Amino acid sequence: MDARDLGLTKKNPPLYTSSEKPLDSGFALNRRPEPGYVQIMVRGRPTLHAVDLRTGKEDKALRVDLAPDNDRAFLDSSGRYAAAKTKGAMLELWSVRRGQEAHRVVGPLGPLGANDVSWGDGFRIGFTGHGTEFFVANGNSVRFQRADDPSHFDSYDFAEDQHFVAASRDGRTLVRVVSGRGDLIRLDPGLWKRHLCDVVGRDLTEDERRGMPGGLPGRICP
Repeated sequence: MDARDLGLTKKNPPLYTSSEKPLDSGFALNRRPEPGYVQIMVRGRPTLHAVDLRTGKEDKALRVDLAPDNDRAFLDSSGRYAAAKTKGAMLELWSVRRGQEAHRVVGPLGPLGANDVSWGDGFRIGFTGHGTEFFVANGNSVRFQRADDPSHFDSYDFAEDQHFVAASRDGRTLVRVVSGRGDLIRLDPGLWKRHLCDVVGRDLTEDERRGMPGGLPGRICP
C-alpha cells in the first residue's frame, strides 16, 4: 500500500531528503487500537487518519482532528486519548472520544529535547499501558501522569539534563546519555533505597539530610 495513493490531502507532501534520512515521504506511521488498522499523519497537518489494511482505504468515521499547531500524535490503547507534539516542540495530551469534539486535557509541556526540536531526539514519551497513564522523559525529569486525572502526577527529577535514548513501555527503565556517557537507569525508589543502604551501611545523618532534597522518609535504612 502506498500512502501517496490514499488521497488523504488534495496535494501530497513532497519527498524530503537529508543526511540522516535519505528518503522521507512526508507521512508518519503509528499503530492504532483497532485490529487491522494503521494510523497515518501527513507532515504539517493535525489529522489522524485511520486506514483499514484489508481494504487499503481510510475509515473516515475514525478520523481525529487536533489543533492546527499539532504535527505528530499517537493514541493510547483505548483510543480515547492522544499524545501530540506541537510544531514548537511542546507536548499536549488530548481527549479524542468518539462522538465528542477533541479537546486538550494536559499541557503544553516542554519544550521537548534539549537542543533539537525533531521528533524523538533526546526525549521519550508514551502511554504506559496502566489505564490512562502516560510518561514524559525529557530534560532533567521523568514525569508520570494520568490523562483522566491530570491534577495528580509523579516526577523523578535529576540534577542535570538527560538525553533519553530509549524507554521501556512502562517508562520505568530508560537508556540515557549524560556528559557523553550512556547507561541504563530504573526508576525504582525501593531499589535505590536498598542500594543506598548497602553502600552506606547506615541511615542518613541530620547534616546529610540537610544537603538532600525535601520529602525524604523519616527512616531510610532499617
